[in-house]
Formats: sequence, C-alpha cells, structure tokens
Amino acid sequence: MIAAIMVFVDPATGHPLKTLRAGPAELGRFLFREYWFAVEIASFLLLIALVGALYLGRHEKKPGRVQAKESL
Repeated sequence: MIAAIMVFVDPATGHPLKTLRAGPAELGRFLFREYWFAVEIASFLLLIALVGALYLGRHEKKPGRVQAKESL
C-alpha cells in the first residue's frame, strides 16, 4: 500500500507536475527524519486515546445489580 498526496497541476501556473513515487519505507524515513517531534506527539496522543478507550469500555459487575434476563 502506498500512501501519497496527489497533485497533478500546479495551481499557480497550470502546468502539469512530474510524477513521483514513494514507498512506505521512504515515507517513514522522511517523516521520522524531518518531523520526528510531531510524530512522537501524535503517537503519545494515540496512546492516551487507547488507554482512555480501554478505561471507558470496561465492564464492571456490581453485586447488587440484576441483569435484564434474570428479572424475567
């Protein structure tokens, strides 16, 4: 799978742009070389979101609660 942003025409001149290809390894190297701090912040925020989703999604069984099927 190749991740890319595709722009075919230069908006200022209207001339077509040359085609470039980049694989996932080249994209990863570019991101970690040029934007390593932003990548680290994004990964930290994703980790916080994962922990928050796990915390909010857990089910606790309370001893005094009756389930809907048991009450029928």
